Amino acid sequence: TLPVWEAEKPKRGQPRWLSKLPPLALDPSWLLHAGKLRLVDGTECLVSEPFALTQEDLEALAKDARKYGLRYEIRGTSHTLPSETFRILVCPKD
Repeated sequence: TLPVWEAEKPKRGQPRWLSKLPPLALDPSWLLHAGKLRLVDGTECLVSEPFALTQEDLEALAKDARKYGLRYEIRGTSHTLPSETFRILVCPKD
């Protein structure tokens, strides 16, 4: 699992690595209440805290991860409307 404090509030903005991808590269279907967090090791992650994801949204997330060399993790704990949203952490693979 990715080492980050579960209840930490995401910061506004996007991780630096995201600006290296083509504009609108990531499918917006899984991006909601987006921001960034820094892991214990210093890696910046993109954070999304949606209310729900469809099968198509999950497939888009997996496709984006494969295409751009990213890893992701889905967690039940989020900062935005706890118990109504969940957290997706997306980081570059090492």
